[in-house]
Amino acid sequence: MNSSAPTFNCTNRMGRIILLGMEEIIGHNQVCTVLNQASLAEVIQPDPPCNPEVDFSFDKIPQLQATLENVYGLAAGRGLAVRSGRACFKHILREFGAEMGLMGLDYRLLSLPTRLKVGSQSLAALFNRQTGQHVELALDDEYIHWNIEPCLVCGEKRTETSACQLTIGLLQEAMYWVGAGKIFQVEETLCIARGDPQCTLRVRKNPIN
Repeated sequence: MNSSAPTFNCTNRMGRIILLGMEEIIGHNQVCTVLNQASLAEVIQPDPPCNPEVDFSFDKIPQLQATLENVYGLAAGRGLAVRSGRACFKHILREFGAEMGLMGLDYRLLSLPTRLKVGSQSLAALFNRQTGQHVELALDDEYIHWNIEPCLVCGEKRTETSACQLTIGLLQEAMYWVGAGKIFQVEETLCIARGDPQCTLRVRKNPIN
């Protein structure tokens, strides 16, 4: 797989959701500070418009996460990225929930294993439509594997450890919602930033609680 992520764009709607999630965690003023330090001041005024135009470039997200780490320190910055990812999901649900087929009673009455499968498939399809990523799901008896390439979050970043904290947080919150308040383990097993050919995150099907 080719990891030339900066040549890809996601929609303005999804870019706006990412910024809203981050603002919910660190506040508007701190988001402006992070954007300025990331040399992304043009994003501040105005915010990305809420439209389906594909104008929000992939390279902005790795810059934002790297700047969070620079401003707050590595551990705290990554923790904030996870929390920002969690906050993004409710905005995704508000913006796309009906389109994804997750808001109706028919979905809510499904068994937990079926909700996990259908919810994951719907979210992966949304990512494919809205983010320019290619997301494939692989299911086995124990896990749902999210295979992503190119990656919106780590881009061309190179690190010794996994770098997709924003995606981890988003999937944590998505599975929490799909599971009606149950907590599921989400971990990254492959990461383009570490030199792997793709990013792979796996969700354990059995909840922790």
